[in-house]
Amino acid sequence: MFLSCGHVFNVADLDTKFNLRHLFEINDDGSIEDFRRLSKREDIEVPQCPQCGTIVTNRRYSIFQQLIDEPNTIDRIYNMLGQKLRGFMLSLQDQKKSLEQGVNGFLNELKQGPLVGKTNGELIKSRVAMILPLRTELNKFRDEVVVEVEDALCHRLDWANDYSIGANLPFKLRLDYLDCQCSLIGIQDWMKIASRLQDSESRSQHTNVMIDGLQTIATRQAAHCVATLEAAITKCVEKGLKRLEAE
Repeated sequence: MFLSCGHVFNVADLDTKFNLRHLFEINDDGSIEDFRRLSKREDIEVPQCPQCGTIVTNRRYSIFQQLIDEPNTIDRIYNMLGQKLRGFMLSLQDQKKSLEQGVNGFLNELKQGPLVGKTNGELIKSRVAMILPLRTELNKFRDEVVVEVEDALCHRLDWANDYSIGANLPFKLRLDYLDCQCSLIGIQDWMKIASRLQDSESRSQHTNVMIDGLQTIATRQAAHCVATLEAAITKCVEKGLKRLEAE
């Protein structure tokens, strides 16, 4: 192999010099396939020409720089996911505030009488669906981004053994928790509306049907939410994530 400094070495000799087979899985063709699991994180140095000390920039050995930059790369990923989670939490607060402020207007839109069932039904469906776009975005981010990122990070953190939290990444669990928060906001809203309808002086049979419908939706969502939270709490206990468990 010709190095950028002009010196020439046998690839096998360079691999041995740079301890390549100790750090990576290498197939029979000499291609690097994966990181090798180490018992502890080791100091990685940028490969240098054995003769003159010039930094080796050949593609085969550029992966060493990736390993050296690994902690900074992981920190950037953590920061990106943390910012996204904070964004979801702020959106949840805005959604809750919007629903609370719109309760009276929604109740005023509901009509009384036996011929307005379809109209009121559409109003209720629209109200129930207000939280869905945020839940859809949250779950899509969790399933399409966070799951894959956590798997990749666990693999890299497992290699970088000093990152002892490798198996305890909290991002998917926290998104599960935020999904439950979405459900709780909806449940609180539906039960508040049902309670206001129950207290209505002009309560009719049609009103009772609406109350039953809202309570049924809330009960189903609550059951799903409880099951999700129980599973999340169990995982928190297993992973030792006490703060998230408490939340």
